[in-house]
Amino acid sequence: MPPKQPTADPFYASKAWRGIRKVVLIRDHYLCAICHKHMPRMAVDHIKPRKQFPELALDLSNLRTLCPVCHARQGSSFGRSADYKERPEIGLDGFPKGWD
Repeated sequence: MPPKQPTADPFYASKAWRGIRKVVLIRDHYLCAICHKHMPRMAVDHIKPRKQFPELALDLSNLRTLCPVCHARQGSSFGRSADYKERPEIGLDGFPKGWD
């Protein structure tokens, strides 16, 4: 088996992140919270950026599943931290609260 690529941020290689990531993917049925599609390599996104809100890094209500396309549109944590705007609170179903 080839060695794993090193992760830029050790947080994403942590056992805690890998565990919560799996919980989020299962909770969201591997469907994108924005476009509702399933694609290979789904991402788990921090709604409020981890760099600005480290206390929410492993909070289920701050995590959602995104497809690669929607995740790229959201921007990386580096790109959105400067212009971060408050987003609606996400419910346990992975959708914004009050969204019907």
